Parts: sequence; C-alpha cells; structure tokens
Amino acid sequence: MKKIILTFAFISIITASFAQTQIFQENGKFGVNRRGKKILKAKYEEIKPDTDYFVEEKDEDKHFVAVKQKGKWGFFNLKGKEITPTMYEDYESYMFRGGLAGVKLNGKWGFIDTKGKEVIPFQYEEVNGFFEKDEYNAVKLNGKWGFIDTKGKEVIPFQYERAINFFRENTACIKMEGKWGTIDRTGKIVISPKYDEKFTFISGVASVKRSGRQFYINTSEEEVSGYPNSNSGYNSNNNNSSNTNSSSEKKPSGKVSTWKCGRCGDIKLSENSYGPVVGSGGCRYVDKNGIKQNGSHKYVKQ
Repeated sequence: MKKIILTFAFISIITASFAQTQIFQENGKFGVNRRGKKILKAKYEEIKPDTDYFVEEKDEDKHFVAVKQKGKWGFFNLKGKEITPTMYEDYESYMFRGGLAGVKLNGKWGFIDTKGKEVIPFQYEEVNGFFEKDEYNAVKLNGKWGFIDTKGKEVIPFQYERAINFFRENTACIKMEGKWGTIDRTGKIVISPKYDEKFTFISGVASVKRSGRQFYINTSEEEVSGYPNSNSGYNSNNNNSSNTNSSSEKKPSGKVSTWKCGRCGDIKLSENSYGPVVGSGGCRYVDKNGIKQNGSHKYVKQ
C-alpha cells in the first residue's frame, strides 16, 4: 500500500499546544491526520484545509477541511466531525473564516454556518467570502454586484459591474462603466471610477493604472512616489506626473524579513520606521504598529 504524507504547515518554531494538519494519500485517495491520529479515512478525491495550518487542540472544532467525493464538496472540522455531506458543486475559499461559507448548489450560491445550516439563500450568481463576522460581502444578483451583511440583508444596492470586499482603509473597490473606484460602507463614492484596474490601499497608498500609466496615490487621490519608506515616508509627486518609472516605482526600504502566519502562510515584510509593511499576498492582521496576535493568527519571525 503506497502512502504519501503531505504536511500543510510551514512554521518551523511552534509551541507544544499546536499540531499540524496532515493530508495523506493512500491508493490515489486522500485522508487527514491530526496529532498522529487518522480523523478522516483516505476516500476523497481532494482535500483542502482552511488557511490555518497549525491549530491548537482547543480550536480544532473552529477550523475545517473541504473534501471532494464523486465531484461534490462537503466539510469536516479538525475533530473529524462532519459539517455537511459532500453535496455542493463548489465553495468559496474563505471557508467559514467569518463564520459562514459560500457554497454552490444547483448553479446558485448561498451561505451556510459552521453547523451546516443554510443562513443565506441560494440565489446568487457569484459571491466573495465573509472574512469577518461583521463584514459586508460583495455578491452578484441578476447580473449586478452589491453588498449584503451576514444575515443576507442588502446593505448596498446591486448596481456595480464588479465589486471587491471592504479591505483595510474601510473602502471597497467597485467597477462602473468599465472603470474602477472606491466606496465607503454607506455606498458613497470615495474615489470616482476612473482607473483601469482594481486596486487596494496599503498603509494609505494604492498602486493604480489610468490610460495605461501605472502610478501611486494616497487616499486623497494625491499622486505620491510610492509606499511609505524608512527615510521620509512618501512624498507628493504632483509636480512630476509625467514620470512613469524611477520614483513612482520605488518599493519600501529597510530590512526584509519573512514572517510565518498560521492562517495566511508566508508573508514578506519590510521593516522600517512605519513598522512592517505588508508584501504581496500579506495578512490583513499586520498593521503599521507591528505584528498582531488576532484569533488564530500566530506569527514566527524567520
């Protein structure tokens, strides 16, 4: 019998109260081990854990794996308890991170809770995932995107060509008439749609593209030289708007370190007087004041 162990964990230093989630393979099928114990037999076509690779024993009922059998998806927690049978066509990757999971049934998307109960009806064409329990979530209904809360109540009307969830700076990126801008949590336009691509503010700065030109702006839409650095922060670049490289392409300076997050995986940070700056694919719980401990977000500096 051929057996392969795949360990979905990358932190080299952990406390004894943590354990790895191991996905193993036998005869072409997958199962799950926890603490040396087989909690799911090798009978699934695919298994995908949530993004928490090291989980404390007391939190095993709060973290999940998605399993695929006969082309359908279902969920178990890390104690091996079934949350739902394998019945869904697809699922949204945040997987209960905000207490709800987006799942697809009969061609439509809805949301279930951690007990497998339907909370928000299956009526949407596309969905994003709830990242937090009090978060607004972008969903698509009748060809337009809008926002709902965790009860399924419409909080911002369905009027956008595309919408991205609220993230940092408390703004959401939306697309109207082929251009991207931002709104606040009341639906009020903050930055009018004029940019060619979606963007996100990090430490008060976003990289944007307009008329083929890539540059940086702050939350007041003033052009700046780049993300904050250790010497003088960012400087206004209003007098050099024609500059499309050099200063507008500067990256954060300072010593680059790698931090390992049990939820989000590897993230590279540039340490400077502003604190760690989130790199590509970074964790939203890292802010300018340093590394936070937030729920299951645990960090080890490499």
